[in-house]
Amino acid sequence: MTTLVVVAHPDDETIWFLPTLENADLIVAALPRHPRSQELTAAREAVQREFPFRMQFLPIDSAAVFRQSDRMRPKLAPYGVELLETCPADVRERYIGNYDKLLAALDPYVAGSSEIYSHNPWGEYGHEAHIQVWSAVSRLAERHGRSVWVWDGFSNEKLLARGVRTRLEHYTPLPDGLRARELQGDIEMYERLKGLYKSHGAWTWADTDDPPSSYRYLEAVREGSRLLRPE
Repeated sequence: MTTLVVVAHPDDETIWFLPTLENADLIVAALPRHPRSQELTAAREAVQREFPFRMQFLPIDSAAVFRQSDRMRPKLAPYGVELLETCPADVRERYIGNYDKLLAALDPYVAGSSEIYSHNPWGEYGHEAHIQVWSAVSRLAERHGRSVWVWDGFSNEKLLARGVRTRLEHYTPLPDGLRARELQGDIEMYERLKGLYKSHGAWTWADTDDPPSSYRYLEAVREGSRLLRPE
């Protein structure tokens, strides 16, 4: 079995997929380059060179769409999620255009893997780029008959507290019989990877958020059949 981890940005793999990293054949960061911060892009590249597991970066610039959608009244789109009217035109254009770039770039990775871990349909905490990566990965998994597991660690209550209704509006209730998987996290490895990112100035997650000891994943796509579909 070939296991692939696909994340939007470097450090997402440490935050959401820690228990999968040691046994993953490859980790792919799909949107590693920040369009307005060469410093952050260079810091991430430095982390990649020292990363203890096999990681590849796709040559795609992030659209920098964080909080550019209406998370309380989310409207899903084939390319991810619709953006606010106030979103700058160049950001909107890059975000929409990135979807086809992701499909083309990720296709051989998904085709060559039997099991994939990636972002969930509501983007963990509503992140627009995470939703887009899910959209691309799930479509490719359907094309190639692959299975996709997604992180499931925030309840609707926690998401609502963060101002995110995407899961509640489009994915509640979860389908009956959806398979779940509990994996244990290596806290020492988390601290090691976090320290690597921080040493290069590339850590983007809050220091106050401690990792869980157990991570729950849902089988969102089973051998090409998408199980998590929006209502």
